Parts: sequence; C-alpha cells; structure tokens
Amino acid sequence: MARYAATDSDWTHIRRDCTWKENKLYFRERLIGQVVPDGKYPRMWRVKRPDGSLSDMVNLTRAKDAAVNQAVRLAKA
Repeated sequence: MARYAATDSDWTHIRRDCTWKENKLYFRERLIGQVVPDGKYPRMWRVKRPDGSLSDMVNLTRAKDAAVNQAVRLAKA
C-alpha cells in the first residue's frame, strides 16, 4: 500500500483553514479530526480515526499533528 506524502502546499492549505476547538479539529466549520485522552495514562493522547478506532499513545502535540496529517491524507483519498 502506497503512502501519501503531503506536500508543503497541502500542509499550508490544511493548516490555514483548520482550527482546533478544545480537542476537535475543524476544517471550515466541519469536524474532521479529534484527539482523546488515553484512559489509563495521564497526559497521553490518541487520535480518533474516522472508523472509531484509536491511534497509539502520544503526547498532545504529536496527537494534534497526527490528526492534521490524517486529515490531509483523507482529503487526498
């Protein structure tokens, strides 16, 4: 399975038009991503995928970055 590598243009576009409200990522007022706290480990977070599954644990900064990256990949699919 080929992986999509986001270009600088993709990152600029998605980051410009995305906003975080609490732990939810919105693209032009449409919910496109979410990070949730891990149930066991404090200060650890997971990205909630569109199918409801959760990513591996990471810190909040990395989780939010992964959520944006996921949104870029899904936009290209």
